[in-house]
Amino acid sequence: MSLKILSVFDSERAIDWISTALAGHQLTTVKTIMAAMQILQKDKVDVTLVQLHLQNESLFDLLRSIRRNDYYREMSFVCCATSHSAHQTHVESEQFLEKSCLLLGATKFLPMADFYSDNLEQEIVNTLTNSGSRSGT
Repeated sequence: MSLKILSVFDSERAIDWISTALAGHQLTTVKTIMAAMQILQKDKVDVTLVQLHLQNESLFDLLRSIRRNDYYREMSFVCCATSHSAHQTHVESEQFLEKSCLLLGATKFLPMADFYSDNLEQEIVNTLTNSGSRSGT
């Protein structure tokens, strides 16, 4: 099952990991929200993966834009933690960020340990196949 995956990451480590972990899929990687929106205007994807802590942008802006638009609303959207937050304890920060992502309409939140695991591909597939999935494709 080859998926069309859009990834929005500006971390080179994360980009390298995704390229390896999801090599069997049609992966398009961009580094900015504007580039992601340009891709989404041209093509429908199965799932969008977004780095939680983008350097100069907020994944929440992209998530809000997608969920406001009927065309994108049903697409699976996965928020991916690729590093630890320095300003709160790790567990508190991760719980807050997960709740924020899900309240804004994310399909799934992947903590850093799950993102950098050998099970990343299965986590993505489960997002699409579990009942209640937002995938529209």
